[in-house]
Amino acid sequence: MRALVVLLLLSIIVFAQDCIAGNVCGGTDCRQLRCPSSPCSTNSSYLWGCTGYAYEFGNGNCSCVTPQKACPSDNSWQDDVKNALENSNLNGAYFIVGGLDEEYFAYKKGFVQKTTNFASASSIKWVSAAVILKVVEDGKMNLSDNPQKFLSWWTNDPNDERSKVTLTELLAFKSGFNGDAVGLNAPACVSNETMTLENCVKELYENNFAYTPGTTYYYGPVHLQIAGAMAEKAVGKLWVDVAQDYLFSPLQMENVKFTSATNPRVAGGAQWSAAAAQKFAEAMLAMNVTLPNTYQAMVTDETPSIVANSPAVNWHYGLGVWRICTNLQSWVPSCEPVRKLGSIGLFGFYVWIDLDLQYYAVLSTQKLAQGSTISATLGYQLFDIIDNALMYRNLPQTSSATSLTTKDVTTLDPTSTATTQSSGARVTSFSLVVLGFIGLFLLG
Repeated sequence: MRALVVLLLLSIIVFAQDCIAGNVCGGTDCRQLRCPSSPCSTNSSYLWGCTGYAYEFGNGNCSCVTPQKACPSDNSWQDDVKNALENSNLNGAYFIVGGLDEEYFAYKKGFVQKTTNFASASSIKWVSAAVILKVVEDGKMNLSDNPQKFLSWWTNDPNDERSKVTLTELLAFKSGFNGDAVGLNAPACVSNETMTLENCVKELYENNFAYTPGTTYYYGPVHLQIAGAMAEKAVGKLWVDVAQDYLFSPLQMENVKFTSATNPRVAGGAQWSAAAAQKFAEAMLAMNVTLPNTYQAMVTDETPSIVANSPAVNWHYGLGVWRICTNLQSWVPSCEPVRKLGSIGLFGFYVWIDLDLQYYAVLSTQKLAQGSTISATLGYQLFDIIDNALMYRNLPQTSSATSLTTKDVTTLDPTSTATTQSSGARVTSFSLVVLGFIGLFLLG
């Protein structure tokens, strides 16, 4: 009996050594090897553990295999997605779900194509924020910068609250400025394509400052209009060229166009397609757009306690991106840790990523009446369908939007195995010591 126990212990030790050597699960972190007791259905494949690999569940056996992309294997979830799209009030749409370097599923409703350009409205906010963050990474701006560093006419008087506005507060929509996208409180200059961006910002400077910087969240176009003017001065180019050079060209986002070259609506005045949005979403999912520290800043919750204007009271905001909570009523503690980030426009164009399940989704559409409401409601339906269908990668909890750190981002990089193997070695070393003591005890 003792011999059998020792043999079992030795086999566990050999397995642990294989993990360290990278012979199990492609060299990924073997500390999380486990199989679900009843995933999806019998003989289906289900991801539970190592990033990029899966465990095949069938007849009670688990083994490391090349991952399947969905569960159950009959792909019935795709029919559910189709039905949800067809039953929605969207007249036409192109929808894509994908992961790292792979498109899982695409479906079009009506005559919409993958390359059909639609009005972005606010869905472009995340893109514009990313452009500015790339300028920051280039050393031409800092998140702590005030507008007067780039706009010579902006006050530097410490008694004037406008002098204290920072780039972070502008990207987080808590700069103290107000102004809506549409309606009576919408600044006219934002839609005036004959002006320059800087001249528009001068009008906003005079007419739309309302709160102490950092204290109040106000969703609207003014913050990014100011940040865009700062970026123009920092780089020495028009905003449309800054966006092209820093993001659109590197990510090969084709045919993304702002409606004005001289006074672009930075927060919502672009045309883009499912194809371009897919490039952006996939890069964001892979954390290939910004450096880890910048990514951390982008996804950190910046929402202050006072919310003066928000179209989504149950979501919070980072730097130009929504931190999506699936609670439909309000933001509650259970919304954390946030795993979904996204951007949605007035006419329904919607992009989101899931950091835990490691997928992106793009809903390309344009509906003038209630487009954002329809897409947001549809989004919750699609969350349920896709989340339940796609394989679960079981990444460390630190992969959530609320707790990413530079170290954690490095760990999530599938090409970087040093960190995970080192951690696995420490855990395995401890296990070997424990097993050794158990073995000595059993041997008497």
